[in-house]
Amino acid sequence: MPPSARVLDDLLHFLPATLLLTGAALALILVTSLPLGIWAARHRDRLPDYIVRLIAFLGVSMPNFWLAFLLVMLFSVHLQWLPAMGMATGST
Repeated sequence: MPPSARVLDDLLHFLPATLLLTGAALALILVTSLPLGIWAARHRDRLPDYIVRLIAFLGVSMPNFWLAFLLVMLFSVHLQWLPAMGMATGST
C-alpha cells in the first residue's frame, strides 16, 4: 500500500471528529458573539460596550495554546465536565 493511501485512511478516520469539533466551535461562536455584539452596539460607549471590548481584546491578544491550556484546566481538571484528551473517558 503506498504511503499516500495510509494518510488518506487516517484523514478519513478522523474527519467525523474534526467536523463535529468545527461545527460545535462555530455554533458556540455564533451563539455568544452575535448577542454580545448587539448588546455592545446598543450600549455604545457605556459599561456594557467596554466589557465586550475588553473580552474581545483579551480573546485576540491571548495566544491560542495558552487559552486552550486554561480551558482544559477549567473544564477537565477543576469542573471535570470533559475529558482532558480525546472525545471520551478512558473507561469507554
